[in-house]
Amino acid sequence: MKHNALLSEFTMVFDQSSDIFGEDQYEFLRDPSFLGLILRREDPDTQEMNLSLIADCLEEYVRRMIGACACRVAIPAHGPKMWAAPNRLKSLLTPTNRKRIQFVDRRQAIWADLQAYLHPVFDDLPPEEPKPGKPTPLRDLLSKSAWDLYILTLASRHGCEAVFSPTETIAGIDTLTRSDLLSPESKSRLSVVRGIFALYSNSQNVPGFRCIAKIPQTSMRERLDEILEDAYLLEASHLRRFLGLKANTKAIKRDLRKLIKFIVEHRPWAKGILTAATQTALLPAVPSEAAGVLLEAISNTGFALSAPLLIDSIAYHQDTGARIIVS
Repeated sequence: MKHNALLSEFTMVFDQSSDIFGEDQYEFLRDPSFLGLILRREDPDTQEMNLSLIADCLEEYVRRMIGACACRVAIPAHGPKMWAAPNRLKSLLTPTNRKRIQFVDRRQAIWADLQAYLHPVFDDLPPEEPKPGKPTPLRDLLSKSAWDLYILTLASRHGCEAVFSPTETIAGIDTLTRSDLLSPESKSRLSVVRGIFALYSNSQNVPGFRCIAKIPQTSMRERLDEILEDAYLLEASHLRRFLGLKANTKAIKRDLRKLIKFIVEHRPWAKGILTAATQTALLPAVPSEAAGVLLEAISNTGFALSAPLLIDSIAYHQDTGARIIVS
């Protein structure tokens, strides 16, 4: 039996906005820990990083994982020459969490394929400086679209749920394709990417959990093995994963809702930690078609794909009850 998994970018979590910025919201980031996640290993600024803060942020995935009835979290891997290489980050985790977090695309092979596919588009666009009050530079829109396609591809490859809004991605691509700077070939490739996201038109309210304990929640970490080995949670995880594979979801959602209600009301480990909730999610109208178009766009990767569930990012991030920065 395969259980649900969640794909999530590395996220720093702060209690207050003042922990991130100074008095001015646009001031440079105060805590170098976030910057360390995008620095090379030998950079001197990595010496000032708050390792305990980064460890707490990694532990935040425990909450997200259980909220999605998942038993594993996949994180896009930084390269081996970066400070935040998988082995470094895993060394900050407890042994239990180390087993539950998986770093994917460690060699950046999938990312390289997507870069190659969108390379003509990047070549068409000149560099622009972002300016207050002006539209987002086209290269920034393209970078965001490329990253969303990467997340969708990784989720498809590893059978995970993913967190982002395809509607926002489509809006960015539409802005790009209206530009006279792009060649017909570039516009054609962007149209293929847009078609993949446009297939996600089936909006669903998916049953899940909401973690009600404050971040970080030590007792949840300590009981993680007990929680994730619970037969009822494993059954809920299996049902939630099945949502992305079946066109008719009514019966699955009904059974999943009953299981979640039972867990919240009757399992000792859930009391004071979880409450039943729903998440807005998007599914492709025809899962096999979405996987087929994606495979056509990145055919060099050579693997079978599925059509993942996409979770609305705004509600998902608000659930943390904290300020976050996605790396």
